[in-house]
Amino acid sequence: ELLFNAYHRKQILVPQLSAIFDESSRKDDEVFRLAVADLNLNNEILETEKITFSVEFVDGNNPFQAVQEGRNKIRQKCSKRTISSVEEGS
Repeated sequence: ELLFNAYHRKQILVPQLSAIFDESSRKDDEVFRLAVADLNLNNEILETEKITFSVEFVDGNNPFQAVQEGRNKIRQKCSKRTISSVEEGS
């Protein structure tokens, strides 16, 4: 995700991750969060930027819910990029 810093008039790359887990996969959620935290602490990988993330839980008996949540995440990211592009042009 690319964010625009109007004060410094430069673009900053902010890594954004999203994860969708079955409600019964709380352990997977914990592993995901620990992995992101480890990456954020490693200055050799990320010098100044930090990874942000979001986690959603879905009903494991409804596989279509995971697909719908994934589509919603993609739409949200696309709309944020469009808004950022419009703001950069002004």
